[in-house]
Amino acid sequence: MQDSPARPGSDQARGDATGRRRFLVSAARALGAVTVVGAYPAWRLLTRPDAAAPLRRTSWAMGTQVTLSLPTDAGADDWTRAVFSELVRIQDLLSAHDERSALSVLNAAGRSVVAAPELREVASAALRFAAQTDGAMDVTVLPALRAFGFMPGTADAAFRDRIGASHLHVDDASVTLDAGGYAVDFGGIAKGYGVDRAVADLRAMGNPAALVDAGGDLFAHGRPAPDRPWKVGIRDPRHVERILGRFDVEDEAVATSGTYFQKRVVDGREVSHLFDPRTAEPVAHVLSATVVAPDAMTADALATAACVLETARCRALFESMPGIEALWVSAEGTITMTEGMRRRVELI
Repeated sequence: MQDSPARPGSDQARGDATGRRRFLVSAARALGAVTVVGAYPAWRLLTRPDAAAPLRRTSWAMGTQVTLSLPTDAGADDWTRAVFSELVRIQDLLSAHDERSALSVLNAAGRSVVAAPELREVASAALRFAAQTDGAMDVTVLPALRAFGFMPGTADAAFRDRIGASHLHVDDASVTLDAGGYAVDFGGIAKGYGVDRAVADLRAMGNPAALVDAGGDLFAHGRPAPDRPWKVGIRDPRHVERILGRFDVEDEAVATSGTYFQKRVVDGREVSHLFDPRTAEPVAHVLSATVVAPDAMTADALATAACVLETARCRALFESMPGIEALWVSAEGTITMTEGMRRRVELI
């Protein structure tokens, strides 16, 4: 889920632009790498003056800016069309903001609908992630998001009783929600799924290397050059114009989620857009969590769960999951990493 973009020319837009420029300059100095991606809330690509910049194409899909980075312009037009059209197609199916989407039809009907294969696939994955994370990643949290004003729509006083993955059902032909005001938001999983689908299209077309980034959920396909992988810089949530650390990625996904970016004041208290589905309360103990995974949907979902679960418990869970690494920044500024992440990340 993304904040509404600032109106061009407004004070907010000018301030955002100034902040981005500061971030780009400081990140370039800190990383000194050919290609660097700065993490949540927006990923940025940087180049050294003495290095050939990768080709970059940007568009808007799934509620965020999407950037496609390519080492060469050979085939770039075809690859760009494939990536952006696939992400828009997934958005049209899975957006909770579009009343015409397959997801919104499900939410409005409240019962079973004949579901698109993509809807069934993502709903099935959501149930799997809910089970893996003891309910910390639960797409039925939409009533809480509505109650706190992060999503359009109304929620009654009993919205906390309207959350629970056990009320979402998937079979070979349909996705079903129990009656009684249950509703689904795929905001913590759909972007990653879209990135994975776009990368699959690139591979099918013979693309050798690309970085597909949808507002903080990315997949690094191949290498931008034979002698180097893609390099990722993690934004410091305590000082958003700075880079906290850097590491290399190749044929894997990275996603960052956090409580420091999207906030609202509700009944006199500042709350984040991330909720613990088990309590229907906003979480605040983690500023950001960055997850590396074999695919972007998994990274997306687990980055959300990493902000909800108690960090030591979540770290133990991730240590037991092959191919999963993570880095947390707590509300107090403490940095915690899985052992595999500790071996990869160079803190700055």
